[in-house]
Amino acid sequence: MRYPYIQDIKPQGQKGDGGNDGYVPGELVLQCYAPENINAKTTIAKIQTNFERAKNSNWNFKEWHFVVNDDFKGIFPEISQAIDKLNAQNQQIEIKLIDTKMLLNQVLNISNTDKHKVYNLLYYEYDVVNFNNLDALFKAVDFIVQNTKLRKFDANDAYMNFALEKFNTNVQEKIKINIKNADFIKLFGTCIGKSHEIIEEYKNKIDNFEETGRIIKEKFMFFREKYDAEESLKKTIDYFCDNNCKIDQNSRLALWIVIAYFFDICDIGDKYECNGK
Repeated sequence: MRYPYIQDIKPQGQKGDGGNDGYVPGELVLQCYAPENINAKTTIAKIQTNFERAKNSNWNFKEWHFVVNDDFKGIFPEISQAIDKLNAQNQQIEIKLIDTKMLLNQVLNISNTDKHKVYNLLYYEYDVVNFNNLDALFKAVDFIVQNTKLRKFDANDAYMNFALEKFNTNVQEKIKINIKNADFIKLFGTCIGKSHEIIEEYKNKIDNFEETGRIIKEKFMFFREKYDAEESLKKTIDYFCDNNCKIDQNSRLALWIVIAYFFDICDIGDKYECNGK
């Protein structure tokens, strides 16, 4: 979202793309690299070759970003050192190495409106519909319970000065909320649909499922002391999912789906009767 007008460069025959996968004239040349496995020697050669191609292809830029999909495994020190060397040799250009963790952090730090638009564009809608990883689902439930114990969250705080909410810790009863953001309602609505499909069949086999529902609901109500229902739901998701960059994509999807099971989206007709309003 920092570069909303970035241009997609189409390769042309033997010239290729001129070492440029994305271009902001006068500002940025972007190069992306997504091998199945990261090899330091191969990656360094790719960095050096593509940077020289970009310099020699008459692009007008002040920054050159090398974006590598390391699948959250981390970058070899030799690769970072190669970037440092290029920066020292080309001080008129800012050269950056961007891995998947940095990309995720940038997404998490943008506005909520843009964040959920990015999620939809990347993979969530497709991957949620096709999600069938039961092991990740079971681990998500365990993670929520264990994460809460580690943080020493006091469930009693959820009830302080909060008499206006209609709240039922029974996991069979959903908290219905109003969602106004179109990207968020599309994303979370897809998660709710998948949760009904997969959790209804397996919830009796999931250890700690009742406790998980209580924890999620109580955390939502905790945020409702200060925020509206939509923002409280987003903060509940952030609390368990997005602030933990160590979990992989399947685990994050599983957490979204587990959380979604305990909520429902208000219809227009019952807008003022939703118990999460």
